[in-house]
Amino acid sequence: MKLFYVPNEAIEGDQLGPHTVFKRMVAQGELSDYQAYPLNLRIEQLGLETAQAQILAQIQQQQPDLIVISKFTVPHQVKGMVKAWRQAAPGSFIAYHDGDPYGLLLVRLPGSAKDVIREVDAVFTVGLGQQRELFQFLGARRVEYTPSWTDTIRFGHDTSTTKECDVVLFGRYSQIRRLKIPFPGAAQRLQLVRLLQKEYGEGMRVYGGGYPEDVKTFGVVPYAEQERENRKARVTVSWNHFPKTPYYYSDRLPIALISGMPHVTNAFPGHAQVFADCPGVYFAQTPAEAQRIIKELLQKSDAELAAEGEGARQWVFKNLTADVVMPRVIRRMIQLRSA
Repeated sequence: MKLFYVPNEAIEGDQLGPHTVFKRMVAQGELSDYQAYPLNLRIEQLGLETAQAQILAQIQQQQPDLIVISKFTVPHQVKGMVKAWRQAAPGSFIAYHDGDPYGLLLVRLPGSAKDVIREVDAVFTVGLGQQRELFQFLGARRVEYTPSWTDTIRFGHDTSTTKECDVVLFGRYSQIRRLKIPFPGAAQRLQLVRLLQKEYGEGMRVYGGGYPEDVKTFGVVPYAEQERENRKARVTVSWNHFPKTPYYYSDRLPIALISGMPHVTNAFPGHAQVFADCPGVYFAQTPAEAQRIIKELLQKSDAELAAEGEGARQWVFKNLTADVVMPRVIRRMIQLRSA
């Protein structure tokens, strides 16, 4: 099977997890060939027509059996683009993968993504319920669930043990600008941050922007440095957006768990199934409940917390890394192509 990957990249090669996994699958003989073209980035650099011509030529030359498109966000209409790829490589199975949640009214998919979704064979999404219904409404032929993951290139290697604070939270306070209202779940995130900072003072560190002036933040940390900052805390916490979307969670959750300490977050429908046997992860229905769980955890010894955290870390390695999740996506595409 020959695979062609269309990553969503701001810097070429920064989708380290999938690139590494796909190259490994070639080396192990599970794929016969792997090529990639960062279309979003090339459109910014070269313009729409040149980038489209280049990717079409590369697909025609490789003749892939499978094409994976990741999160298409360019501000252009691209109706017919995927159909042209299919004509250039007859028999190819084309899938769209997106790791973010959306809605009809609040956080909308760009028009370019809608053009792509209508023309692919399957959409792989990190949430079900209204998320699946949205993609079906937009014309997706098939919608498949795949969990959010983290990569083992940037994360899972830090072993530092120096603790500088009690709790760390990564995440900005986000609003929908045109409506001047918080993202779904953002108000509860702000409430949780205020509760924890009132209780722990500077022992509660928040990384992210957009918060009101009464919230003390520690700035914005580069993506790859989250694990380092997580490990400075005894417990990590998050509050994900879109809490009514079944099975959804941000990739900050597996990043926190692979950092190696207990993690407290908000409960979504389906979390009980996804994380049924994962140690060290705690789900709360309300910010006040999350505060209570954190208080109970912080009464444990560092050794007890470290044991739970190591269990969570090993669980993520086995279940929620790109090394595990992306091969499943490829194998599912092969099944669907053969059906």
